[in-house]
Amino acid sequence: MEPGPGLTLVIGRNGSGKSSFAEAAELALTGTCKRWEKKSVEWKAGWRNLHAKHAPLIRCGFSLEGVGETKVTLRWKDGGEFEAMERTVTLRGEAVDWAGLGWDASVQTHRPFLSYAELGALVEKPSGLYDQLEGILGLEAVASARTRLSARKKTMSKALKQCDERRKELVEQLSGLEDPRAADCGALLAGRKAPDLKALSRILTGSDEGAGAETIAALQGITQLRAPDVDRVGALVDALRGAIEAHESATTAQAAQASALVRVLGQALELTQAAGHDETCPVCSAPLSERWRAEAERRAAEAKALARGLAQSQLALQQAVADLRAQIRGVPPALTRAVEGLDVESLRTRWQAWAEAPTEPRALAEHAEQRVLELADATRTLQAEAKALRDHLADAWAPVGEALGAWIGAARAVEPARPKVAALKKAEAWMKTVEGTLRAQRFEPIRARAMEVWGMLKQSSSVSLDSLELAGTATRRRVELKVSVDDQDSVALSVMSKGELNALGLSLFLPRMEQPGSPFRFVVVDDPVQAMDLDKVDGLARVLASVAKTRQVVVFTHDNRLPEAVERLRSDARVVEVHRRAQSEVEAREGQQTSDRFFDDAFAVMNSERELGPAVVGDLVPAFCRDGIEAACRRRVQRDRLGRGDPHETVARALAEASTTQQLMALALALLSDGSKGSEVYARLENGVGRTCRIGSTPSTMTPGDLRCPRHVW
Repeated sequence: MEPGPGLTLVIGRNGSGKSSFAEAAELALTGTCKRWEKKSVEWKAGWRNLHAKHAPLIRCGFSLEGVGETKVTLRWKDGGEFEAMERTVTLRGEAVDWAGLGWDASVQTHRPFLSYAELGALVEKPSGLYDQLEGILGLEAVASARTRLSARKKTMSKALKQCDERRKELVEQLSGLEDPRAADCGALLAGRKAPDLKALSRILTGSDEGAGAETIAALQGITQLRAPDVDRVGALVDALRGAIEAHESATTAQAAQASALVRVLGQALELTQAAGHDETCPVCSAPLSERWRAEAERRAAEAKALARGLAQSQLALQQAVADLRAQIRGVPPALTRAVEGLDVESLRTRWQAWAEAPTEPRALAEHAEQRVLELADATRTLQAEAKALRDHLADAWAPVGEALGAWIGAARAVEPARPKVAALKKAEAWMKTVEGTLRAQRFEPIRARAMEVWGMLKQSSSVSLDSLELAGTATRRRVELKVSVDDQDSVALSVMSKGELNALGLSLFLPRMEQPGSPFRFVVVDDPVQAMDLDKVDGLARVLASVAKTRQVVVFTHDNRLPEAVERLRSDARVVEVHRRAQSEVEAREGQQTSDRFFDDAFAVMNSERELGPAVVGDLVPAFCRDGIEAACRRRVQRDRLGRGDPHETVARALAEASTTQQLMALALALLSDGSKGSEVYARLENGVGRTCRIGSTPSTMTPGDLRCPRHVW
């Protein structure tokens, strides 16, 4: 379907599945199906598609003005009962709650569906019709409307007024605070527009990224700074200097040569030990006696002690340097942001100088000793100032912040009422103006439109609708339909035929759907043509075309008279054909004029000449073309003659008497218009458009653009 005003005819024979579409849309939107409501359990048992292999599913797409497409889906589990349907709604691609759409009341009051079963019941049950009309007018609320509107407006206005007054008080309180959060909140609260409650909440919780939140976070960070531990740094400086002295003491010429001497003596001892007896030195050839061995072992032990002392002093020095450097950290993140009222820059400079420690051990010790006390004092001083400022701001902010939090909660509760109060004020003012004449004024356009629609529908009917009134109350409520037959007053139900009653039902249904109060800009009517004669079908086509100027009108029918009437009256309409195939396969396709379908079939056969053979093509193509010409002739005769006012019976009789193609063409040709002049048809064609096409001679080369082709002529 194309959303927007227009007429769509869904056509198909009985049993093709048309009503399944109409009832599916009705069920999706209303949650029920009027045709089924009072039927027996056995009658409802066949609600499933007998041949479907998957679980039942209905999905309807509705186009909402200013919103876009909304999809309503009904699902059933395999084997589930009809009542166990699950309805889901998708709005802008997101699932929403059905109740949140607010359609329930509108569906009841402005129900846009009308089945054939309901059509007659509209008139046959005056109390039911009364209720439907009254629901649209809101007449049941007239007596108490002003009281309820006023009370509701007063309650909402009082809450909103209190909220607005408290808002002004908060703006004044915030303007006197130095807290940067106050400036942020004041800016949000000032002005006439509704403030951003979420942004206010973020400021209160500290999750906001504004200037106020950053300042408070910076203050908190400064108060949590870890100043260098002076005692710890002093001890580490002393330890480093001790390690330096120990290392310098251990670093002698003998200690430096000790490692080499240990290696040489060790090799010599290994040599004598391997020989097992006195040996001579391989370098100086001196004897290596036992005495020499003892002296060498003593000297090796002394050398090892010297080397070990040097290594240990080196490790101790490295550890002392590492321990002291671990106390020297970089600039803390809390000092990266300036805070008004605090000298953050000075402390940041000291931390930067503290962090830039030299690598040479003695210089490192000197650096740490000189700067640690100054840095620790400066850090503690700034911490104290930050804590004092934070506490000062907190003391001033706490009561205002608490009040602001309470106001946000109240504002969230009452803010949705603001647009409602504006609507209530307008409604109350309007009710004061029209309360006395509300009934007559509201019903007048429906009455006038119903009379107008009946005037178009009744056509040759002798029944005139003289008045339409709402009468009675409670159990005696009714819609009085005063009619006259040849100027004699009567009651509608007693003198109207079934077709007239159906037409009258449409006259009452369609004006309700056209009311400005209806949110639905579409109407779905199932089988309205039944029991109507040709004149009323023409009237129905005119009525539907008039409604379709402002509404989307979808009509389901198996009766070809309606699409023919629409086509004949040259109304702009879209036709969708529904066909049921085997195994409950239902196909919906764009409709065509009957004559066009015959010619399309002819060309399809011609294009399949190779598969079908010339003989088959020669038999089928002329038959299809003849049927297409006859259909076009009938359409033209009906359009021209009924358009100039000829009675339907006269036109139908003329078409029935034209039993041959030539007679039909004679009727249709503007210059002949007489079925008895069939012999003049070929001459008329040859004079007007040239020689007629010889179907079957060269079928594969004939195209719709060929001037000799009957499709081009018709």
